[in-house]
Amino acid sequence: MSRVFLKSAARAGRHGYDGRQLDPFPLNRGVTMFRFVQGGFVQGCLSLTAVLVAAELRAEQLVTLHSGAEVVGEVAFEGDDLVVRVGGAALRLPQAKVARIAAHTAIEGPAADNRAQRLLLEWFEGQALKGDNEVTDPGVLAEANRLAPEDARIAYWYAKSLVGAGEGRLAREAFMEHRAAIVDAYPAQSSELQRRIAERCAIEERPTAFVKRYDQVRKQLGSGVGLPSDETLLAAAFRLVDQKGDAVPVESLAPLGSDSRVEPFADGWFLCTYMARNSSRDETVKLRLTDPAYASQEFEIQGGATTVRDAGELRAEKRGDKDLVKTRFAIRGADGEPLAGARLTLRPSQPARGGPSLMQLTTSSSGVATKELFPGDYFVSAIASDHLPDSQTFRVEAPSGGAAMRAPEPVELRMVKAINGAVRVAWRIVETDSADESDKADESDKADEDGEGDEAEQVADLKLVNGQFSHMGLPGMWLNIRQSKEGLFFLAADPRLIHRPTPGGEAWTRVVEEGFDEVDLGNLTKLKETGDKPKRVAVEPARVLMPMPYRMGSPMELKPGSVYVGKTPLMIPGGGPPTIKMLRYKFVFEPADDTKE
Repeated sequence: MSRVFLKSAARAGRHGYDGRQLDPFPLNRGVTMFRFVQGGFVQGCLSLTAVLVAAELRAEQLVTLHSGAEVVGEVAFEGDDLVVRVGGAALRLPQAKVARIAAHTAIEGPAADNRAQRLLLEWFEGQALKGDNEVTDPGVLAEANRLAPEDARIAYWYAKSLVGAGEGRLAREAFMEHRAAIVDAYPAQSSELQRRIAERCAIEERPTAFVKRYDQVRKQLGSGVGLPSDETLLAAAFRLVDQKGDAVPVESLAPLGSDSRVEPFADGWFLCTYMARNSSRDETVKLRLTDPAYASQEFEIQGGATTVRDAGELRAEKRGDKDLVKTRFAIRGADGEPLAGARLTLRPSQPARGGPSLMQLTTSSSGVATKELFPGDYFVSAIASDHLPDSQTFRVEAPSGGAAMRAPEPVELRMVKAINGAVRVAWRIVETDSADESDKADESDKADEDGEGDEAEQVADLKLVNGQFSHMGLPGMWLNIRQSKEGLFFLAADPRLIHRPTPGGEAWTRVVEEGFDEVDLGNLTKLKETGDKPKRVAVEPARVLMPMPYRMGSPMELKPGSVYVGKTPLMIPGGGPPTIKMLRYKFVFEPADDTKE
């Protein structure tokens, strides 16, 4: 980055550091252009905003504003602004407000005091014009404090502005250096400032990520930005520890309200934000402890509307070995036979990060596995060879009295044997079905004629493996076959057309008596009238089988050996917008010998 150093016009006239003349002339929007002149000829030009972006003036400079205020510090140009670094603070000034930048000469005595007072007055003026309730922007006051370090009033406001800017440690240094004088100057306000400094320093002792997020929420409170006009954002901070004072693992709390959010941080710190009506700023929110390693418990938190309220330290009861409950798992087949070697995976229903990891178990020859668990809600999944996976949630109850001596009932999972087999599918994509549907009485060869753009019939032999169907070889995912505990189900519908209109005819499916090779996809009218409608399944199996909300209807029961025919709209992608055609199909499923009943 190029660095340019200018001397004061009062000391060096209009010449730069190398003796060449700097001939300034103003441009629009507060931009000043300097022409380098030597020997009567223009050697080059320099724009402060174009070339001096982020350029630093290493030595301290005296910046004089049009208002008469002066600031001494390291100067840098960033865009249209002048940034003056005074101590550890940065003061950003629009270039339009800057009258002069000159080399700094030490100022002492009354002149320094007068300048410090002018800076204090300018700072008060800026706060009043902004209308801020919070005292921030310590940049100008840092210079005033440097010029008049013994002025208690300046020290007080400088320390208070540092607290408002989130600089607790610097505020403590500024206050303690002149503590006695500040107390004499502001006896009523000094104790409150000391309290705020102590609170801010305590916050800065917390994890770095927590402090960063805390300051973000603090600035958002009361602003109303992005919030409904009749609602207010409330926030609270707290630490969650156990009975020994150790931090509870993060993500162990869950809010019970839909408009609530709990953010976990290291060392047991949490930030809770939630929405409340403007008329209910004293509204509270409830949080539930979800980690089974701790006793089930709810906490009630009240947030602040103008600042992040300190909710203090919350106590949770960590469980010990005496609280563990021996839990048995029995894994059986559909007919009740025990399944040996089944693999189980256990986890809490709402696992906590930093809490217990997934627990793995394997069933014995009797199909049983045991595990000691804390009371709470859990989720268990099981897989076994040649069977469909199964899962369920369960609750471990805390023992009470004599119940601790009695083994609880086992958690039982019934696993269905997986079905394997072959699926033979034939289909034909046509532009329109008008010939097929408009003249149902006419079964002449006219209905069998291909329209322009129609495709020839295609056939694919696919597999059903462990109850799972592969679409490989089909034009899209229009055929979906799945196995659940209730049996085999299918759905013939293009999932890409869930929210699209489907012109080109009605979608339907029938079970026919004709053999697979006897079905003519060129004329399905008669089969639609003579075939039987497949049985639709209930909603719950449909959710397990087809997680997507198909617009074309719920899945249908699939019977091995039966021939299914029908048609459905199909999306055809291309170079431009996709087109929708009609797909005529037929398919039959034949189970493998080892899965036939």
